Amino acid sequence: MTCKPLVLASTSPFRRELLARLGIPFDTVDPCLDESPRPGEAPETTALRLSEAKARAVASRFPDALIIGSDQVAVLDGQVYGKPGTHDAALGQLRAMRGRTVDFFTGLCLFDARADRARVRGVSTWVRFRDLSDAKIENYLVRERPYHCAGAAKSEGLGIALIARIQGDDPNALIGLPLIALCDLLEEAGYAVLETGDRGRNDSRREAPVTEPSPVSCPPSSEKGTLYLIPVPLGPSPARDVLPEAVIRRAARLRYFIAENAKSARAFLKSLPSDSPLQQIDIQSLDKHTPPEALPRRLVPLLAGHDAGLISEAGCPAVADPGAALVALAHAAGIPVAPLVGPSSLLLALMGSGLPGQNFAFHGYLPTKDEPRRKRILELEAESRRTGRTQMFIETPYRNRQVLEALIATCASHTRIGIATDLGLPGQRLMTLPCGDWKCRKLPDIDRHPTVFLLAA
Repeated sequence: MTCKPLVLASTSPFRRELLARLGIPFDTVDPCLDESPRPGEAPETTALRLSEAKARAVASRFPDALIIGSDQVAVLDGQVYGKPGTHDAALGQLRAMRGRTVDFFTGLCLFDARADRARVRGVSTWVRFRDLSDAKIENYLVRERPYHCAGAAKSEGLGIALIARIQGDDPNALIGLPLIALCDLLEEAGYAVLETGDRGRNDSRREAPVTEPSPVSCPPSSEKGTLYLIPVPLGPSPARDVLPEAVIRRAARLRYFIAENAKSARAFLKSLPSDSPLQQIDIQSLDKHTPPEALPRRLVPLLAGHDAGLISEAGCPAVADPGAALVALAHAAGIPVAPLVGPSSLLLALMGSGLPGQNFAFHGYLPTKDEPRRKRILELEAESRRTGRTQMFIETPYRNRQVLEALIATCASHTRIGIATDLGLPGQRLMTLPCGDWKCRKLPDIDRHPTVFLLAA
């Protein structure tokens, strides 16, 4: 069996994720290839030619490797539907395909650089599209932005809602890498995917297996990417007004992001001085609804050696944010984590409150019911009195006034209560007063404005 290194000639995070499922080590590289079809070329011929061309394009850099190339076209009535690139082109493609059956033809090549031998396969997947209205297609395009996918059909994401039926021999082919055919080609080349001995594995992989409880597979490349924790503005402020230039440059160079909110992440990235069109940047969501078993997939590009950015909806990621679980998983997988400098509503609130900053704690959200909330406030106040600790918490903006009223009604008259509202925005407001003084004032309008609450007894 061969011990040749394996290389994926693609920057697609979806192909990287699929190949990583085989649990074999590999490197990834951008083939930097013109993917335009030739005049008069049949669609299937285009996909097969480009899959081989991608593999051959990187052979000089990996002269001893087995190199994987793949390309996909969507074919309807003999017409090719490639990567649309723009919103209008994607809209036209999906209008043409709705209610129709489309052949998604994937070309696959395994190129032996040393032997100068290309093994090529073609795999068809027939997709029946739902007869969707223009409004539904528009909504899909705005939410998913699938402009880098053949036929604008991102089936590994929201695009699955476009599809009524799929028929084919390999469920992975539609996403861009037919693993069943690839396993056949690897076997033909003497690379046994299910080999249990030493052959076909690199030494570093055998000597440093991933141990439980980490659910992340061993890295498919010897050098992992870095997970950059990128703060974003706390509101609609220009990035240059609140972020250091070094952070902006770093974020602008990244091509893969994990974001709490894809829409706000796109707005942030659009404001950066990037050389790449936004449609070429991959954004994977990570919010409170993301199941834990989906987190390892978010790390696949990092395990393949590519850097990534983690972005919260506002402020610093992984602080009162779902991204904390991904950071923990990255540490368990040995992925470098690099937090970058930027605005944090919690630290800004503490800085501006005048309350003790040597000893403080953030408690997230208080209970929403009146009596449990009152009891929790009393507990936090008693702890603050005993330890000298500043207590901090937040609330869903439309319940802000309820929380402030509950604090004033519950705390002792000398307990200091602080609010920090719309931090980082032109109309920001910070106020810290003894509870007794709050009772004598007209309460500020903080409903539906992001607010941090603080108390110190």
